[in-house]
Amino acid sequence: MMKINYLLLLLISAIGVTSYAGAQSQSREKTFQLLTNRSQKIVRGYINSRTPISFEDEGIALHCGYVLEINVNKSWKGGEDSFKVFSPHSDVLLGDNYEYVIFARQNAYFNPSKPKVDFLNCDNLNSTRMDISNFEYFATSLKQQIFPLVNYDGPTNIIDEDTNMAKKGEWMLLVNRLSNDHLPFSIERRRLNIDNDKILEEMSLKDFIREFLS
Repeated sequence: MMKINYLLLLLISAIGVTSYAGAQSQSREKTFQLLTNRSQKIVRGYINSRTPISFEDEGIALHCGYVLEINVNKSWKGGEDSFKVFSPHSDVLLGDNYEYVIFARQNAYFNPSKPKVDFLNCDNLNSTRMDISNFEYFATSLKQQIFPLVNYDGPTNIIDEDTNMAKKGEWMLLVNRLSNDHLPFSIERRRLNIDNDKILEEMSLKDFIREFLS
């Protein structure tokens, strides 16, 4: 009987380890590993220009986002050439002086000479049909795909209120998106109290690169 109980205990432990590993793998897939695999461009760079995209629906003007011209400083995927990408979210566009990490997928219907009407999300996730043939790349998803960067390695020390220690290194700003809650625990994150209430946290760029871009 003791031998049977021992074997059952081993079996239950093995199932537990397998389930935990599977959950961790699924967690990665739910967040940014799948996004990394599907993106044609993963870069860091500056926004050279932004063009608002609007659409009129039954006399009501909807703001649908921006076409951003990106000047690439570093590329993990897709090359270092400048490119244009459509982004529906304004909450991550903090200004031209910021550098960003950007995930973008290619538009299969990109061909300005051949219009293609498809659904596009606009204000407050309202969906509309419009010509998407002019958009070469998309950064459209419920997941955050454009991350403003902050660098704390300058001459002025900025103190972390939680640890009372000077901040160091480069950090990606996290906005209020559900998918950000599922990032791996191996990525260091810190809460923020700043004027922009759409930005909740920051996470280590070094850790993010190790998890998803190495």
